[in-house]
Amino acid sequence: MILEFQNITFGYDDDSPVIKNVSFEIEEGEFCYLTGKSGVGKSTIMRLIIAQEKLQKGEIRFLNYVYSKLKEKHIPKLRRNIGIVFQDFKFLNDRDIFSNLSFIMESLGFSRRKIKKRILEVASEIGISHKLHNYPNELSGGELQRAAIARAILHNPPLILADEPTGNLDAETSLEILELFRKINKRGTTVIFSTHDSELILQGNKILNLVEGEIEIIE
Repeated sequence: MILEFQNITFGYDDDSPVIKNVSFEIEEGEFCYLTGKSGVGKSTIMRLIIAQEKLQKGEIRFLNYVYSKLKEKHIPKLRRNIGIVFQDFKFLNDRDIFSNLSFIMESLGFSRRKIKKRILEVASEIGISHKLHNYPNELSGGELQRAAIARAILHNPPLILADEPTGNLDAETSLEILELFRKINKRGTTVIFSTHDSELILQGNKILNLVEGEIEIIE
């Protein structure tokens, strides 16, 4: 097991929790869909996993981290074990894609030689080698999301969180992006793929379906 939620209740005010008594387990190497209508709490679960929101009720365990005992100084180290792909890309617009990617590895202390080698490897795998010296505003939505996936896997994290990564993409591009995540998962990386698009959900995978803040697990 790589991730566990135990009876998690979380809200932004006391009267109306966003998620209520949510429990689930994710096994190492699993591909898991997190589904539900927009605004139902999928992004809240993602933010709790990366400790962007403080635990209120219940317990979260990820690798060797126990969130009720998690100190602020340990959060950056926890996050180095997670790759995150957002719906809105979150690139620095004044840098080309190569510089955006290298910025992540520089912050983790990698050498310039290692950074260049790894970026070229990942860019080739994801299919953006020809876009490394373009700026974000010169890329299509699908190309930007490929670049975001490359950024998320640069440091080989054991867990990838994809927070509605196809929300701004057309149907054909969405399927291509989903296939990239499935390819990454087949290497052994655990993936949690958040979506409200039922067309993207493939049988044979665990589904965590959020309905009015409560979770239904379909396996």
